[in-house]
Amino acid sequence: MKKIFAFLMLLSLAQAHAQIKCDWKDFKCKQTRWIRNYREFGTKLYKDTCIKYTWLVYDFQSNKTDTIRKEIFPGVIGVYFKAHGTHRVSVHAVNKCNNCDTTFNSELVYITVYGESPTLNYTISDSNCRNWSFEMSEINYSCNTYKYEIYNATEFTKNLTDEEWSNTSDSIFKFTGGFDVSPGIYYSQESERILEHTFQDSGRFLILGYWNNSCSEMDTFRTRKITVCPEELRASSKQLIKNSDIKIIGYYDMLGRQVEYVRPNQVYIYLYSNGERKKIIQIQN
Repeated sequence: MKKIFAFLMLLSLAQAHAQIKCDWKDFKCKQTRWIRNYREFGTKLYKDTCIKYTWLVYDFQSNKTDTIRKEIFPGVIGVYFKAHGTHRVSVHAVNKCNNCDTTFNSELVYITVYGESPTLNYTISDSNCRNWSFEMSEINYSCNTYKYEIYNATEFTKNLTDEEWSNTSDSIFKFTGGFDVSPGIYYSQESERILEHTFQDSGRFLILGYWNNSCSEMDTFRTRKITVCPEELRASSKQLIKNSDIKIIGYYDMLGRQVEYVRPNQVYIYLYSNGERKKIIQIQN
């Protein structure tokens, strides 16, 4: 029994001695690049010729560990995470000269996979065409928030006919980043999945809904194009006077500013091709 105890003591001392001889303080595993689901991790272990190391990726959801055998270049790997949830990247190092080993862990990696599931829908009030309700689909991920942006698109889509605007896909505006729009008329100040909004004007608008995960810092969004109170726009068309000789050549508000549309129940100045001006109001109940 004493011999066994002595042997174990010697083995323990030998292992402790080996660990002391292995100085790991200059090494670590660190995330170096981040592009949505793609991450890169680096280490300086490759600089020590005595050290052999292995990259490991652990999935907390499936409790599985994968080995990454190919580096992008010495000391760096790239990992594309396809599964939603929490992951950990590690590098296991063995010093073959001093017969010791250790494992370095990166910070936990949080991945959010939205896919094609998020939707942005709306309903219009039956009693008031300016009252709209917007609803973003609920994503049952922790740390998820919902926000809206609303832009008046009437001016920058003025060259589109009503038919062209109607037939344009909502998603086309997702990729135009930098389209020429006036400042947004609404921005969410806090998370709100359902938005009740009353528009001050009729016309064309873009609605952007954002899903953002504060833990993974990953997001996605959907765009919807809408026309608010199209009946008002049709009623304000510039075909009020049909005369082959005298035509309307301009519309102005009471401050003398030229306007594009004539809205019901408001006084406007009509300028005719013969130089005549008239104050006219369209009455609409």
